[in-house]
Amino acid sequence: MKAASNQLFAPVSARIPRYCFAEEKYWFVIEAALEDGRAWELSRYYEDFYDFQIALLTEFPVEAGNVEGKKRTLPYMPGPVNYVTDAITEGRLHNLDAYVKNLLSQPEKISKCNLVKQFFAPREGDYEIDPNVVGEEYRLSGGSQQSSTDSPADGASRQSSKQNLNGGANGYSGGLSAPNRPVNGQPQMTRQTSSLSQPSQTSLSPAIQQAGAQMKVKLSFNGDIIAIKVPSDISFEALEDRILERLKVSQTEQVTLSFKDEATGNKIPLLSNNDLDMALDRNEKLLIYVE
Repeated sequence: MKAASNQLFAPVSARIPRYCFAEEKYWFVIEAALEDGRAWELSRYYEDFYDFQIALLTEFPVEAGNVEGKKRTLPYMPGPVNYVTDAITEGRLHNLDAYVKNLLSQPEKISKCNLVKQFFAPREGDYEIDPNVVGEEYRLSGGSQQSSTDSPADGASRQSSKQNLNGGANGYSGGLSAPNRPVNGQPQMTRQTSSLSQPSQTSLSPAIQQAGAQMKVKLSFNGDIIAIKVPSDISFEALEDRILERLKVSQTEQVTLSFKDEATGNKIPLLSNNDLDMALDRNEKLLIYVE
C-alpha cells in the first residue's frame, strides 16, 4: 500500500542493522517504526545522512553549538572521507546506528521536526515491513573483512562522493549534493540458489549477502504499488502463492499476473517458471501487475 503522501509521520524508533554494496555504492538499511503504527525498511546512502545533518545543524544553530555560550546537544555523525572501504563502512554502520537512536531521543522540537520526518519518510524503493521487526535486536552487517574486489587499486571506484570532501565547521563542508543515485541502490536481481536464508554470521561481503538471499518485487494491485521481499531463487508457483497471501486474495479467486517489460513498456503474461526467468533476465527491477 502506498505511504500517505499528504502527511509525514515522525519516527518513534529506528535502527540500522546492516549495509549493502551495490552499483558501486554502499548504502545503509534503516528499519524505522513511524508514529502512525507502520514500519518501513529504508535505504539511504551516506550522502543522504550528510545532507540531512548539514540541514539539521543549520536549522538548529543553538543545539548545534553554533551560538556562543551554548553547548552542543545534537548528535555527531561520522565525517566524510575521500575513499570508502568495507572496514570504514562497518564503522560507519555502528556510528550511524547510534546516531539515529540519539537523534530520536532528542526533544520533540528536533525528533519530530519536518527535517526528521522527511528523512524517515518512505521513498520510492523503500517498503513496508512487520512493525515487530524493528524491535528485534540482531545485526546483519557484512563482515569487516574486505572482499577480493576491495583492493586499493579499486578504491577510486568506491568514493563516498564525486567531490573531494574537506571538513569544515563541525567536521563538515556545506554545499554537498549527493550524486545521481539508483532507486534504492538495489542491485540487479539474480536467481541463484543460496544458503543465506537466515542472517549470516560469516564475513561474506554485503553484495553477496544481498544478491544471494532475497530480492524485491513490486506489485501493482488496485491502483496501489506494494513491495514484497522474496527469495531470489523463488519458483513461479511459490511467488504466486506469496503474492496472493500478501494481497489477501483467496486461492479460489481468479487473478492474472503479468510483468512490465522495461525495454518495450509492454505487459507480458506471467504464467510459468520460464516466464519468470525471462522477466528477471529482461528487467533490473520487477513490477508485476495483479488483475
